[in-house]
Amino acid sequence: MRVSGLGHKGSVWVGHPVSMSGPNLTRRQLGRRLRTLREQSGISPGAIASEPIELMSTSKLYRLENGQQPKPHYPDVKELCELYGHGPASEITKELVRMAKACLQAGWWEPFGSGVPAWFQLYLELEQITHTIRVYEVAYVTGLLQTEATMRALLAANPALDPDTVEQTVEARLRRQRHFTARNPAPRLELAIDEGALRRVVGGPDAHAEQLAHLREANARPNISVHVLPAASGAYAGQGQPFTLMEFPDPLDPSVVYSEAATGAHYDESAGAFGRRLATFGSMIGQAVPLEEFQL
Repeated sequence: MRVSGLGHKGSVWVGHPVSMSGPNLTRRQLGRRLRTLREQSGISPGAIASEPIELMSTSKLYRLENGQQPKPHYPDVKELCELYGHGPASEITKELVRMAKACLQAGWWEPFGSGVPAWFQLYLELEQITHTIRVYEVAYVTGLLQTEATMRALLAANPALDPDTVEQTVEARLRRQRHFTARNPAPRLELAIDEGALRRVVGGPDAHAEQLAHLREANARPNISVHVLPAASGAYAGQGQPFTLMEFPDPLDPSVVYSEAATGAHYDESAGAFGRRLATFGSMIGQAVPLEEFQL
């Protein structure tokens, strides 16, 4: 998986008009792994297109290896794996065939229409395969840990959203939470949150109390940790600029820095950007207080 396929410097702005459908990421991963297997086998693209193999044209192989084949044909994937020395019963072949079939499936978010902005769909693809997510929030509780009442109150504050869009968005956000919670093994989620976000009464006193209780319950899970940046501790590194850091189990998948605005999102997989943000996040955690020790 490389987000930088969209930008030559490893950084890309995804605005509202850009659509990222569910299979895109899987196609890129499948292509990268097929290319790695081919290179390990020593077989050239030309050999695959020529006698005596003649499995597919070099242009088709290029599209497949670069994630540009809209609907990869899983029998082709199986034949390539066998050509590269992995029989039909091997775990590698089974996994790549499974990935090829998954490319035919839509992302879970696609039925929600305007409830999931196009620029956020790539994030949801990435979120499905992360093993560690680090989030800094300054204005409100991060989406994965919001209650439904908090979601509705935040959406109701936006006069540009009609009731149907609000309902679609709430349903999509709840579905996202369920998908995240159901993952096994569970990904690690670390949240650094400004005290002001916890003190803001979103949705009224009852909704606010429910949100704080929900956050404490989430913090008790073994894969989730919440740290609060107290107002009394003064200024801190990166203050006021929310961001998310995503890391992946496959070492060939570069880590991603994600930040968003009202009409788009920025994805940066350059090592320098990630390293700087990771250092900033570490500084925040060093200055923050664990939620279980923080008194509101």
